[in-house]
Amino acid sequence: EAVEYLAEREDPLSFEGKVKPAVSEDRSGQRRKVSTGIMPDFSYTESGVKIAYVTPDSPADEAGLKKGDIIVQLNYTRVADLKEYSNELKGYNAGDELTMVYLRDGEEGRVQVKLTGR
Repeated sequence: EAVEYLAEREDPLSFEGKVKPAVSEDRSGQRRKVSTGIMPDFSYTESGVKIAYVTPDSPADEAGLKKGDIIVQLNYTRVADLKEYSNELKGYNAGDELTMVYLRDGEEGRVQVKLTGR
């Protein structure tokens, strides 16, 4: 997903945020086993995870998520940033379903996403 996004990107990547100190909150070193099929907007600094790209035929695509949507919650857990999003996904396996809460044009939406393996 990342390679495809970077290969199609016309503008160079830039960083406009603040560097946060490293914190070890990553579910005891677990690796993420699942994918939703989104590429996050790494320059987004507000609350949530902004979608920069949705892989065609991915769980996110099938659920109807779009570029520009901002993911704010996975099941009952709010996600404030990309690290929290990734850490939360570490608790799931391929085939699990979750409710994803997102913002689109200021309106909140909910979709069911069936996760695939990475």
